[in-house]
Amino acid sequence: MGCSTSIHIERPIHKKLTIPPLRSTQKLSTRKSLMTVRLQSINEKYQIIRALGSDAIGTLFLANEIQSNCLRTLREISKHSLSKAFESLSEFSILSQLEHPNIIKIFEVYETFKNFYIVLENISGGTLLNKFRKAGFEAETARFAHELFSALNYLHGQGFVHSNVSSESVVLSSSGDDAVVKLTGFLNAKQVKVYKEVDWTRIDLEFCSPETLKAQICEKSDVWSAGVLLFILLTSKSPFPRGDLNESLEAILKGAVEYNNSGFNSISKPGQNLIRSMFIVDPEQRPSFEDLLKHPWFSESKQTLPITYNIAKKISVFCIKSNIARGLLNYITSKLSGSKKDFTIIKYFMSLDLNNDGKVSKEEILTTFQQVGLNVSTDIDFIMKNLDYDSSGFIDYNELILALTNWSEELKVKNLVKVFLNTDGYISVQDLFEILPDVSVEDLAKLKKQCFEEKGLIFIKDLKKFLKTQVVYI
Repeated sequence: MGCSTSIHIERPIHKKLTIPPLRSTQKLSTRKSLMTVRLQSINEKYQIIRALGSDAIGTLFLANEIQSNCLRTLREISKHSLSKAFESLSEFSILSQLEHPNIIKIFEVYETFKNFYIVLENISGGTLLNKFRKAGFEAETARFAHELFSALNYLHGQGFVHSNVSSESVVLSSSGDDAVVKLTGFLNAKQVKVYKEVDWTRIDLEFCSPETLKAQICEKSDVWSAGVLLFILLTSKSPFPRGDLNESLEAILKGAVEYNNSGFNSISKPGQNLIRSMFIVDPEQRPSFEDLLKHPWFSESKQTLPITYNIAKKISVFCIKSNIARGLLNYITSKLSGSKKDFTIIKYFMSLDLNNDGKVSKEEILTTFQQVGLNVSTDIDFIMKNLDYDSSGFIDYNELILALTNWSEELKVKNLVKVFLNTDGYISVQDLFEILPDVSVEDLAKLKKQCFEEKGLIFIKDLKKFLKTQVVYI
């Protein structure tokens, strides 16, 4: 396709959303299953604080979850627009399969008579680009770029392409010094093998790759788009001419980047080389994010919180004795997430993830622990068995959260009352089935045997005692 502005847009054909069935295994996965919970009103679960704005899909709200007192972002989609509802639920389906500290976390979906509500983590730091309109040091940019590239490398490893990396889709978790990058905007994301359509209404042309303009999207298209964002962050200018659309599109198709400006010339030579490699027109010759993360420009940019001997020891001895306890502990961490301790765990995870693929291998555990003086070579299989709960061969982010949570603080009655939303001090067995839909009858019987049950109710103080007997930590 040439540089003509008369792009023919085919309307996407929306098929019925396929919801993956719950896995019938003996272990409870830390991944979410795509389910909607019916409510009379969203006010049953959330106190709406204010509207954050609207996008092509619906309205975004800042809300306080009544149950956990944690801030969340709600995306409201009217059922009157079935195509928009489909697209949003498809986005949720993709995000529910992803577990990475630099990808926006999605919690659940609620359905009322008129609307769907998708619950996302609250992100208050604004876009990464807005931050660098105020600051913009190269070393700091490299740190955030490393986090973004790590997220995209993980995404591609899971078989998905984002397809719309832009200034609006890369945001910061908070406005504080501990902020981390969060990749958002997954409405256009698709599995690479089935990606056949380009929805031009949601594509920011400034960030388009040459092959995207030809309706040929692949993983390397995200590399080009990230290169555009990095160029803007470091130079405060677009790599391609703005104004006349034909001129801009022609420059993108030819890869005619405006390198001859003072902003680009002030970037370090390694930084310049990295950016140039991201603007190779032929996607086959363009580096992957796995390649880019090994670039010398990042050699000093991975400023993560180092794993200490005590942290390594804590990870090595952590164990949960039963499936149902793990499911409940995972539910508790998800309900109480959003505090500063989460950002500390993110830094620990990044320290362990040596090759930046979004997961921690046995070899990475051995290497990192050895560096702090803890040799676990004889215990590594035991450690992996305890932490790798879904038997993937790797430790993912959610699994590490369980190991690094301070359970002596979290497992208090006041926290459990907040999580299970019952000031009367009990939780029903039926509620447990709803929280853990794939829990086995045998596991539930074990819980009921160790907790006092009366008329289908389990007292939270007994649940606390049960959980404390099921988790080994220091």
